[in-house]
Amino acid sequence: MKTFFSLRDKSDIEDIITLMTGAAEFSKIVLRRSEKKFLNPPNGNPSIVRFSVGKLVRTPTDKLSVLLQASLSNHNFEDHCLRNDAASLLDVSPRITRCLIEFLCDQKKVCALVNAIRFSQCTQGKMWYNSGEYCRQIEGIGTALNNHLLASGIKSFGELLNTPTSRIEHILHRNPPTGIFVPTLLCLQDNCERWKRVEASACYKRLTSEGTFDV
Repeated sequence: MKTFFSLRDKSDIEDIITLMTGAAEFSKIVLRRSEKKFLNPPNGNPSIVRFSVGKLVRTPTDKLSVLLQASLSNHNFEDHCLRNDAASLLDVSPRITRCLIEFLCDQKKVCALVNAIRFSQCTQGKMWYNSGEYCRQIEGIGTALNNHLLASGIKSFGELLNTPTSRIEHILHRNPPTGIFVPTLLCLQDNCERWKRVEASACYKRLTSEGTFDV
């Protein structure tokens, strides 16, 4: 909680990631020398790690930052220990982010709050909030099937819901009742997303109830 006070009003997502990776919950995660060869390549690839930690991964917090960002970019590590650490990060991060959002509401730091909400979407959806792989959030839809949907011009949940079931089966190369099953799961996912937006809206209204703030 003490580290939350280090966030400025204009803190961006990179600042929030830095704060997250320094959380006490991850203090037992160490950087092994053998892991550096797996961490340095994605750290130097902007399509995997958006906010590089420098030329080389040198500290446990560097490792956590690369792991978290690479996981949101759907990058799979060959090393078993790294995969376990990444899974732990994604399991714990949503809880820390929820606490951070409550804290920023009380502190009335609007810009930081907006970015915290965006990052919360990332950790809960396990992908970047502006990723093109929205459909990967649906059970049974991985990167390959998501790419099929994108190649067919389906780039959002709304477009997928409005697509005939027979066309979904044709695009995904799947047999019935896949065309019905996918939109049903999508409706459940969409309901969850609506509740997240309601929570974010309530948080924002609470923040601005005592005055007008610029985002």
